[in-house]
Amino acid sequence: MNYWIVSIFILLFSLVCHEAAHAWMAYRKGDATAYLAGRLSLNPLVHLDPVGSVLLPLLGIVTGAPVIGWAKPVPVNPRMLRTPSDYAWVSFAGPGANLLLAVLFTLGYGAVRAVGLGGPLGYSLVVLFSQGVFINLLLAAFNLLPVPPLDGSWIFGHLFPSTVGRLVDTLRPYSMIVLIALVASGILRWVLYPVLSLATVLLRFAGGL
Repeated sequence: MNYWIVSIFILLFSLVCHEAAHAWMAYRKGDATAYLAGRLSLNPLVHLDPVGSVLLPLLGIVTGAPVIGWAKPVPVNPRMLRTPSDYAWVSFAGPGANLLLAVLFTLGYGAVRAVGLGGPLGYSLVVLFSQGVFINLLLAAFNLLPVPPLDGSWIFGHLFPSTVGRLVDTLRPYSMIVLIALVASGILRWVLYPVLSLATVLLRFAGGL
């Protein structure tokens, strides 16, 4: 099984769940903008972005950086939300969905190991679940970075408006340049390396249950 094909498949699926979670949380908090735009959906065609869903993952493959990315941002109208803090909840919903997927993939990996499923099917499932853990933990950590337009910029900008918020506002016009530079320079790989270690520990623990 080709690891890169599995990685891209898992990445696209996880990105779709990430954006659908944003839309779902916004809808629950009183803003139906994403719902009316058709974004409360698991249809990949309404979520995927040419740069974040195609260019950035390919750049990661070429440079050896983690295979990560983003989809088209879900439209949110802050004036429709019930409280100012609801925007932070909407922002966290995406990384939260990736953390939940990481847990589910970990359980799947542990189940395959527990029953001792072998052969091509067992190998394929082990690859699928393990890649699901790695990619979703990376997506969660990546999107929680306080760099615009990532979710962390809104979360930490809301929590620390006088410090992180000011820095985020300064960087926002150059967000795409900053993100591509982080990937191409290898800095992102260094920042996310502890996440890869965490994923390895989780898989070893799950495999030993």
